[in-house]
Amino acid sequence: MAQMVLHFGWTWVGIIAAEDDYGKYGIKDFKDQVEEAGVCISFSETLPKVSSPAAIQRVVQTIVESTAKIIVVFSSDVDLSPLISELLRHNVTNRTWIASEAWITSALINQPGVSPVLAGTLGFGVKRAEIPGLQRHLLDLDPFADPLTEEFWETVCFHTVYHQPEALFFAKLRIVSMGNLYCLFNCTLDYGKALRMAREVNRTLSRAGVPDGLCTGTESVAQLSNTYSDVSQLRITYRYGELFPLSVYKAVYAVAHALHHLEHCEPGNGPFVGKSCADITNFEPWQVSADIYTADGLHMLVQSFVLETQHLCLQLMYYMKNVHFKVPNTEEEIYFVDGDIEGYYDIINWQLGGDGEISYVTVGHYNGSAAPEDRLHIRNDSIVWNNDESTPPRSVCSENCQPGTRKGIRQGEPVCCFDCIPCADGEISNTTNARECILCSGDFWSNDAHDTCVPKIIEFLAFGEPLGITLIVIAALGALLTIAVGVVLILHIDTPLVKANDPLLSFSLLFSLVVTFLCSIVFLGEPQHWSCMTSQVALALGFALCLSSIMGKAAVLMLRAQALKAARLKAKAAAKAAKAAAENVANGGGPDVIATSTINNEASTFPTPEKDILTCAHQRTIAMVATLVQVIACTVWLIILPPHPVKNTSAQNIKIILECDEGSIVFICCVFAYDIVLALLAFVFAFIARKLEDHFSEAKCVTFGMLVFFIVWISFVPAYLSTRGKFMVAVQIFAILASSFGLLFCIFLPKCYILLVKPERNKEEMMKPRPKPRDGTTTGTSASLATTATEINASTAVDDQD
Repeated sequence: MAQMVLHFGWTWVGIIAAEDDYGKYGIKDFKDQVEEAGVCISFSETLPKVSSPAAIQRVVQTIVESTAKIIVVFSSDVDLSPLISELLRHNVTNRTWIASEAWITSALINQPGVSPVLAGTLGFGVKRAEIPGLQRHLLDLDPFADPLTEEFWETVCFHTVYHQPEALFFAKLRIVSMGNLYCLFNCTLDYGKALRMAREVNRTLSRAGVPDGLCTGTESVAQLSNTYSDVSQLRITYRYGELFPLSVYKAVYAVAHALHHLEHCEPGNGPFVGKSCADITNFEPWQVSADIYTADGLHMLVQSFVLETQHLCLQLMYYMKNVHFKVPNTEEEIYFVDGDIEGYYDIINWQLGGDGEISYVTVGHYNGSAAPEDRLHIRNDSIVWNNDESTPPRSVCSENCQPGTRKGIRQGEPVCCFDCIPCADGEISNTTNARECILCSGDFWSNDAHDTCVPKIIEFLAFGEPLGITLIVIAALGALLTIAVGVVLILHIDTPLVKANDPLLSFSLLFSLVVTFLCSIVFLGEPQHWSCMTSQVALALGFALCLSSIMGKAAVLMLRAQALKAARLKAKAAAKAAKAAAENVANGGGPDVIATSTINNEASTFPTPEKDILTCAHQRTIAMVATLVQVIACTVWLIILPPHPVKNTSAQNIKIILECDEGSIVFICCVFAYDIVLALLAFVFAFIARKLEDHFSEAKCVTFGMLVFFIVWISFVPAYLSTRGKFMVAVQIFAILASSFGLLFCIFLPKCYILLVKPERNKEEMMKPRPKPRDGTTTGTSASLATTATEINASTAVDDQD
């Protein structure tokens, strides 16, 4: 029964047992086997031996409330019958009953109308036997052969209202089961009894003086349509206390084989002390006669039997324990294991026939002597389940957890009751009812169903994807524009505008911008050792050259602005002094006062601001030295801890991001911090020189360019930190391109505008400082100071003439 439950995959069953040894020990063995295999018991109830409606009602209520669809019953039909009646009254259906051999073929249970409850019942019946000649022998019995057959004949064939033949039969007969036998002959073999019965019913004697109730012994037992003459269902070994012929058949053969071995024991090769054999001649048949089964004198007979045959029985018991034979007509192997034999059962299914009656259909067999994997044979397609279903019912506390989930135990409930918990990301379960989820290895991740580990997505910003193509086009466009600007400058290299801005520094600046534009392309594609080193180092060196060139230009502009500021202050003071002197001359009228020489002398002592302190050679040296420092730093970086490609598996669970590891955070911070310092210096120098009053103010262009540079990189930092994968690279490339375009447009677009659109402004005088009135006085740059002095001298000459 346990193997059947496991065969159909039922993990949630209820059990009912009779309150006797048969039920208790049967259920105990069943529970031990199924629980070891992972089956859970929904409920366990006992059927009372004494009528108890309350107890039966409790069992019914338990069955109704339980979700188990499979109920295993170890009970006799007498104990089970009240429960079936109550289940019918409550209309408890949709249950499949697993029957023990004690009631699977019981006529007491299989009554008309039980099909709603018991249809589809599956159980084990002792193998049915067909013993040749048995029926003929039973029908040809001679009632006068011995006292036993005479008593049987009277029990079967004598029936009055004063007797209870069924009870008499069960009390007297211990060999065969007759069921409810009511005599059709209505006679007796006892002459005196027949005479008394004739008088009681006012019968008369026959012509021969024989009472009518006296049997002749020639009556036909075949007329009795009962279980006595039906030898087709010789299954159950125990029912109402009587033994059925099949078990007697086996028992007789077992004793016969034991006696045969005992008789043919060879002296000197026996199994007893000194290799002796038992003496079969001391075995008396009367000691095991049928009288031992009667109630009267049972104790005395047993005592006598034990005392007189104790030694012989012990000898015979040895052969009984070691007997091994096949039962004729059934081919069932008989041998004893711990005092019992291996079971051989037919698997019986209760199927509802066309007439509405339940029939027993054999759908398999169980052979306990076979190998464990070959013991149970069931033809599943031959079984008709309850409600005429063709598929086995499901009886589980919780449905199976499918792959991708794991079992979560419910506190306080059996292990068969659980919740199915989905596996976490990165974990899978590829079996049904998995207890734990399996963690995928480093380069793998769980699929959407969480039942398979799949390779993680390899992510990098490829050349061929739309974003990569877009960035390549923008970078190439920036490089081409930069080259175009260089070509324009080369074509106009002899013009005043190009000469005034140190062409070599301009070309170095353009070259560095080409480098920054093109190095952004190296960030694309799958990271390699060379690409990681080239991209980072080229970016650092490109910006270093660019910013150092801008810083050299800005330094000159700053010093020029400071010199002009000083000249402007002195010119302003000289103008005030000349004006005061002129006023004094005019007011005093003294012709001897001459201020011109003094003013001219002071004016002649002014510095010459058109001559810059830093020459072109100085600017180039500054740019070269600043770039050389970055070259040294990058070289040390590449030697000690160079950038290298890595697989980043921690940033995103489902992806492996191929990226460049900087090698050393300290080095990369130092390298790019140096570029930031150069940018700050260039911005400060340009900002100081922003008010330089030239016709073409390059200081303002540099200031705007550096502002764009800082705005781009300041906004880049949070954007870079908030992205992952290829978009992080895209943000970095965008920052490089945006800052490069900002410097290119802010610094060189005004120059190209003049060179290409306004060539009339590209003249020598347009490159000189221009005067600018301030506070009613004439002030200006270094070139305007000479103009101020000339105006003062002219004013003084007019006063002298007056």
